[in-house]
Amino acid sequence: MSRSKSAADINILDAAEKWKQQCLLDGGSLFSEESLWTRENFDQLRIYFVENLDKGSGNFYEKLAQQLEPAPPEAKRLWAEMTWVLFLIVYRGMLKPETKRDQIRQVWEWSGSKLPDNHWALGDVLAKGVTNPGHAYNTSRWRECRFFITTMMSWFSHSSEDRKVLLTGPWGFAEWLDAQEYCQGRQFRHAFLYLLFPDAFEAIMSQGHKEKIVNAFSKQWNENLLTNGKDSIALDQALLKIRKRLKDEYPDTGIDFYSAQFKDIWQSSQPPPPPPPPEVRETAPLFVSYSIDNILTEGCFLQRKKLETILQRLHDKKNLILQGPPGTGKTWLAKKLAFVVIGERDEDKIRPVQFHPNLSYEDFVRGWRPSGDGKLDLVDGPFLQMINTAKDDPESKYAIIIEEINRGNPAQIFGEMLTLLESDKRNEDEALELSYRKREGERVYIPENLYVIGTMNVADRSIAMVDFALRRRFAFVDLEPIFGNVWQDWVHNQCKIDEAFLSQVEEKMNALNEQIAEDSNLGAQFRVGHSYVTPSAGEIDDSHEWFKQVVETEIGPLLDEYWFDALDTAQKAREKLLEEL
Repeated sequence: MSRSKSAADINILDAAEKWKQQCLLDGGSLFSEESLWTRENFDQLRIYFVENLDKGSGNFYEKLAQQLEPAPPEAKRLWAEMTWVLFLIVYRGMLKPETKRDQIRQVWEWSGSKLPDNHWALGDVLAKGVTNPGHAYNTSRWRECRFFITTMMSWFSHSSEDRKVLLTGPWGFAEWLDAQEYCQGRQFRHAFLYLLFPDAFEAIMSQGHKEKIVNAFSKQWNENLLTNGKDSIALDQALLKIRKRLKDEYPDTGIDFYSAQFKDIWQSSQPPPPPPPPEVRETAPLFVSYSIDNILTEGCFLQRKKLETILQRLHDKKNLILQGPPGTGKTWLAKKLAFVVIGERDEDKIRPVQFHPNLSYEDFVRGWRPSGDGKLDLVDGPFLQMINTAKDDPESKYAIIIEEINRGNPAQIFGEMLTLLESDKRNEDEALELSYRKREGERVYIPENLYVIGTMNVADRSIAMVDFALRRRFAFVDLEPIFGNVWQDWVHNQCKIDEAFLSQVEEKMNALNEQIAEDSNLGAQFRVGHSYVTPSAGEIDDSHEWFKQVVETEIGPLLDEYWFDALDTAQKAREKLLEEL
């Protein structure tokens, strides 16, 4: 949709078009005739910046100068041009044009070259900007730069023709961008899309503001505007619908969501209107599509490639077990993997089951149960129920999640069904008779559209080794405690916990896990996972008190159990977690 634009918008978007052509497509440069925008040069920035982060206190450019000092001059000049892109959209009230130019020139001249004073890209185009991204865009600039660099490495791994194709449509490009590492929570994501596709995306760099706008107009118009899901792209598509409708209602008005006319609507303190009537609510989709992107967005700290491998093994094998120390997110991830396999967030297509020492074949598959009239009935257990449900709906996929699969006796609990689990026996020709049959000649097989996902706590002292027959039929994936940048980013963004404090927590958790791993009576399988110190999304008012409570009520009792015969060791480990915080 073509929209009216101010002179500042037009100037900036013309500049963005030149950047797109000269740099994103041609791999050239804004300020010189050399080829700066290449995968090789971004790889240098990866080496000297992304893999050499300095998140401590101090001036960003002082630290950056040290990080880039050994980098080749081309990488330094590329950084200067990246800075130009990052500054292009920023409103002058937040960053003066003189400051923009000085910082761009400063980094360029680290390379030993002089930047021409009269270059068009340093002129009026930097004077005004179109939006205020907020304080975090400066204070967390290293995050935006890391996202920029890793995204460009991915971009320039594509051929020139493929890059042209990616730029042909806004939504396909947005899907590609949102799939990139470190995209979650990045404000530059919004700027990037606006600069390249201004007729589809808003000059709004706050995800929160976008959500408020869509929610406000959904309530005002009494309809569901998020008809394409709830991810970032669906939000942008809803904003475009709102813009089109407002343009129809106010044909003589430039649509600016930050103008008083419209800002009062989405920042109003007035109570929302009553919910829409049933006939409107029923038009919303029953289930939301689900993919790897959702897993990453919701707090998975594994790399995308690792997730893709896990899912491929699940697709191939049909049966998968996630194993690892306590607190590594096994149950959480099992459910998310099930949603991806199913293709939507549909709880009705998932059946959780808890294995325990007293669980039997009769409980899980089929067995005799007392009926109301004092007789015994042959009743299907959860596994056979899911088998029949999946058979009746072959176009859909289903999953059964078995928690702590090694706490029971899997060979005994599955019985003859253990053989049928194999991926090459998921057909009617391989059907077997059950121990308990409801009719003569009844045979059962496990359909291809039923997946089995198990979890296994390798630190549980009460269980024996897993039966070899079970191991042969499942793919096994080890989950490790994951701290580091990905964990810190998520907790900081979702819970507003200070990064410096998170670094302290990480350091203490790593020290504790090292002590546990080196203990001859414990070992690596007893380490404490990241889930213990990953709160649910939502602002934490007092991070110190939160961590203290976690140590006292969760980690501490676990350590007492580990060192039950040396409680002084457990107490000292507990004290170390809390000292100097």
